[in-house]
Amino acid sequence: SKNYMASPQCLGHRNEHGFVTAELCFPSKEIVIRQVKSAVTQIGAAAVFVASDGDPMIETLRQALPKDLVIASLPKEDVHLSLVVLSQSSIFIGNCVSSFTAIVARTRAAVRAEEGGWPTQYWAFPHAPSDSVN
Repeated sequence: SKNYMASPQCLGHRNEHGFVTAELCFPSKEIVIRQVKSAVTQIGAAAVFVASDGDPMIETLRQALPKDLVIASLPKEDVHLSLVVLSQSSIFIGNCVSSFTAIVARTRAAVRAEEGGWPTQYWAFPHAPSDSVN
C-alpha cells in the first residue's frame, strides 16, 4: 500500500488525490505562513490557535500576520484541550499524515454533517502530482 499513516484522510485510500510528499509531512515555514494568511483572510479571523508537536512558530507567525491578530497556543501536555479548541474552530489546517489531525477532521465533519462539516484544510495540499514521493 502507498498509504502512510493517516494520509488517506486527504489523499484517499487508493491515492486518488495524490501521494505523500515531503511537504505534506513537514510543511515549510513558507507554506504554513501562506496558508495561515489565506485562512485568516478567508474568514476574517481575530485569532489563530496553534497546536504542534514540533516548533509552533509563534514568533514567526506574529511577524508575518497582522499585529492585532491574537496568536495563542497551549503546552503540548494539554492535548485534550487542544483537540477541543481545534475541533470547534472556524477553520482548521492540519497535517495530512497525522492521526491527531484525523481526530480533529472527523469531529469537525461529524458535528456539522448536515452542513457539510466545518472547513478543514491540510498543509501543502492539494499539491502537484509531480511533487510525489513514492
